Amino acid sequence: NGTYYPAVGARDRSFCLDCSRGTYQPAPGMSACRMCEPGNYSASMGSTSCDPCPLGGYCPLSGASSVAIAFTPCPVGTYNDKRGSSHENECTPCPVGTSNSLQGQSSSDVCAVCPPGTHAGTSGSYICTACGNGFYQPVAGASSCMLCPSGSWCSGGHAFECAPNSYGDVSIPVELRTSQHACKSCGPNSATNGSGHDSAAACDCNPSFYRCNVSSSTC
Repeated sequence: NGTYYPAVGARDRSFCLDCSRGTYQPAPGMSACRMCEPGNYSASMGSTSCDPCPLGGYCPLSGASSVAIAFTPCPVGTYNDKRGSSHENECTPCPVGTSNSLQGQSSSDVCAVCPPGTHAGTSGSYICTACGNGFYQPVAGASSCMLCPSGSWCSGGHAFECAPNSYGDVSIPVELRTSQHACKSCGPNSATNGSGHDSAAACDCNPSFYRCNVSSSTC
């Protein structure tokens, strides 16, 4: 096993030749060696079998004579926890809401959950994308970001309620609500009950003050 003789009439085993690297022969008395198939390699002379491609990648070539020649790492955003792979499509994409920035990974543990304020909308992402202006995401592992809520402003993927005694200015486009300037202060002699209001109607007159006109914002 692991040898061959291409002619006839060999008198003893000393005439047998070792299979070269990248080939193998599991049976005795054969006239040729078999080439290792994709997904395998053989780095030794006289092999009776081929070694499977390592975890974390794939081996697309036939007749590979070393791991260095055979192995191609799985791309970023993927991993491969199986030996003997021969094609890139055997690399498993990280799920939506996770990312992996490293090549050649062999476990799903490498797929990091996107932190709050970011998202990964497709499987196989190599990076979690920060929410854009006017959007936020309060939970980890999200596939998308949400529109900045009324009565708030959003920055860095996080939402912040308008402070007490102010309210959200709905006339400002949502993509521009990125600072406290998106909140308007209540008029003189008025205040809100708490934070996160989205209308001037939340500004109540202080004791001993009142509005002369129902539609007026002045106390």
